[in-house]
Amino acid sequence: MKNKIIVTLLQAAYAAELETVANYLANSVWLDGLRAEEVKESLDEDVAEELGHAKRLARRIKQLGAHPPGSLDLKRTRKRSNHPKTRPTCAA
Repeated sequence: MKNKIIVTLLQAAYAAELETVANYLANSVWLDGLRAEEVKESLDEDVAEELGHAKRLARRIKQLGAHPPGSLDLKRTRKRSNHPKTRPTCAA
């Protein structure tokens, strides 16, 4: 029973990491402006870091005898998008 609770929590954390990756990725290509490239590069680094977190969680889920959720089983927790409707401009 204890492992089932742990797996459920790990699966939720795994889904949250992948949700973060999706938002960072979307924002990394959406920005325009003077400092946009600098921000995009930073977001690209964040994508790699968050993906690393998801991989570690997936390995732990597997160690506990469960399957990391696939795309159809990922629980989305955010109630709104993390990117603006209009294209933001990064000023100097």
